[in-house]
Amino acid sequence: MNVSAGLPILLYQDDGETLIAHGIWSSENTESNAMIHNVAIHGFKKNPRAAIEIHDVVVPAALMSLHDKKSLASFGPTPFTVACQKSNLRTRTNLQEKQTTSAETLLSEMNAPLQSTSSGETEEDSSDDNTESWTKDAESIVTPKDSDALNNSKDNLESLETGRSIFQDLEQNSTAPICSHVLKDPWHAFDMINVPKAHGLQKTFARAVRDAMFVVNKDDKALVAKHLKAEGSSWDEKLKYQPQYLWRLVWRTIPPPEELYPLLAAVFKTYGPLEDAATGQPLFNKNAWKSAKNLLKNVQMGYLSDPPGIPLYYSVGIDKKEGGLPVWRCYRGTNFTEGGVHHSIHDCFPVSAISA
Repeated sequence: MNVSAGLPILLYQDDGETLIAHGIWSSENTESNAMIHNVAIHGFKKNPRAAIEIHDVVVPAALMSLHDKKSLASFGPTPFTVACQKSNLRTRTNLQEKQTTSAETLLSEMNAPLQSTSSGETEEDSSDDNTESWTKDAESIVTPKDSDALNNSKDNLESLETGRSIFQDLEQNSTAPICSHVLKDPWHAFDMINVPKAHGLQKTFARAVRDAMFVVNKDDKALVAKHLKAEGSSWDEKLKYQPQYLWRLVWRTIPPPEELYPLLAAVFKTYGPLEDAATGQPLFNKNAWKSAKNLLKNVQMGYLSDPPGIPLYYSVGIDKKEGGLPVWRCYRGTNFTEGGVHHSIHDCFPVSAISA
């Protein structure tokens, strides 16, 4: 089995329902056997077992059948390594343990948005069927033309003043976050802003919004970057030319309101007033600024941030071609709901005599 050491793992009791510990796939695992705490594990393929490095014990009294019924508490302080049945393992999906890049770091990276290495766009589930939106350009290839358009652009004074008044009002009338699991879909949040498709900076803007909205888990990024380096590639190169390659291998988190607001606000302040070189029109007109204000209000109230403690990713397998890296799928996105719920409801109704 080709699995990378360090893969996040959940350890369950023999009933398969009770979570007893968090850990990672141990480097002590081999193709045929492992030796952990004097427990010899043979017949790997016939009776699959594995070594797991435990970092957090959930049920200290849980008994380990491969260690003569010793409790997890008896192993002493974490981390420690145990042997367990592979059938008791799950890929870890604990959002609280998925630490993200700080808001301050991302804000500094936005000073050069074309070089950002921090994040992704709306999930592929929520963007593929909406190709008319400017949001699809968040995954477009970075070109020298894009860089030139950004370097040669200047602020439109009228748009700049409109933006200043918008942010002044938002700061004076800020709204406390509301604890709610009813959230606004990220794609529809982006699409609230009507950005002119002909504007020379709309692609660059889309990528900057992507990097502000979706923060890449630093542990996942480190694993992928290590694998890419071994292949003679890099995270930056994939982000420029094959971003979708990255998004299936990492978690991306929409941060809490107090972090997300300054990130998105910085993007809007930077790009909103910038003029198109050909037309002289700003990226944001008055209507776009009004929509941006409404979007930021949603951010302040917590309607876009991921709910804490609720896992939005699950593993769909291991990619052997990519060094045993886990492949993730995200629950976030409207098309996931459309296909799993609405389409099924639609199929239950007759095809005629029903109005839209």
